[in-house]
Amino acid sequence: MKTREKKTFTLRSGEAVYELQLEKLSSRYRLTGVRRSKPTDTKPIPPLEAEIRRQPPYRIIRAPEGAWRCAAIRDDKGVWVSHEGRTEFFEFVKPGTGVAAEKPIRAESEIRAPMTGKIVAVRVHPGQHVQPGEILAVMEAMKMEHQLEASQPAMVEQVSCSEGQLVDFGQVLIRLKPFVTEEAR
Repeated sequence: MKTREKKTFTLRSGEAVYELQLEKLSSRYRLTGVRRSKPTDTKPIPPLEAEIRRQPPYRIIRAPEGAWRCAAIRDDKGVWVSHEGRTEFFEFVKPGTGVAAEKPIRAESEIRAPMTGKIVAVRVHPGQHVQPGEILAVMEAMKMEHQLEASQPAMVEQVSCSEGQLVDFGQVLIRLKPFVTEEAR
């Protein structure tokens, strides 16, 4: 197979940094790379060669190991990925640095819909102070309720959803302004 295009990029989710290479082959893609959780802890990512079909916002991935459907939404800070009910944000990083590619808004400052669903309760308003674990909104998806919580002390800047509203995966529901603590300085 002849390589047509090769992209190198770095993503971060929590403490893990992924240094990845994506090659476009004639009708498939090959993903390789490493995962770093500490400077001394580097693990290779098993190579994956697969066909990828787009059905926005979904990607259908077919490989010899199996087939998967995931949702992916990209913004200027990174990529939101949802697979089997789990949603994770991968922030763009400058290759080899572990530092954000641009001055980002921290992922915790945007509360996004983890999947397509309906807002059943909004428990905050702009200007309200919230603490870690405090429930900001509740949404219903796939006949289950999902509680959306604050991950750090913050002030609610904007509420972009209302009770009864249908929302799409990745849609910004609430914007927070995190408090800077003495430990963070």
